[in-house]
Amino acid sequence: MNGSLATGKTLKLFGSEYTISADTTDSFGGTTADKVVLFGGADIQVMTGGQTITTSVGGTSYEVKLLGVTAAGEAVLQVGGTSETVARSATSSNFGDLKIYVKDSAQLSTTDQTQNVATLLIGADKLTIGHQAKLKRETRRLC
Repeated sequence: MNGSLATGKTLKLFGSEYTISADTTDSFGGTTADKVVLFGGADIQVMTGGQTITTSVGGTSYEVKLLGVTAAGEAVLQVGGTSETVARSATSSNFGDLKIYVKDSAQLSTTDQTQNVATLLIGADKLTIGHQAKLKRETRRLC
């Protein structure tokens, strides 16, 4: 199986939609290092550059702003007073207790960020399925 070809594809498990992350093993060889990494979002938002939304995850309210999208497809996000660049289709970044996964993004303009767009999974759960290993779940609130 070629995990790199599956990156960004979605599947439904236990009634919830998950996206296959770029952290999934590229080429499966039947070793304990093989893994499939999935992200599922509590709140899926399609945002344009400069847009701010308020969302609630786990009973806590967050203000999330998409500052823009880079040429490499990275989303520049701000949550509260923290800004961070988050890679597209890769491991989510943490903003305190809040996890955000960038499912997809597009930079349509280098001068007008309002033309750029990103699909965010806000409050994303991360599931890691390893070869001959128990399912590992990282939830919205990390201890």
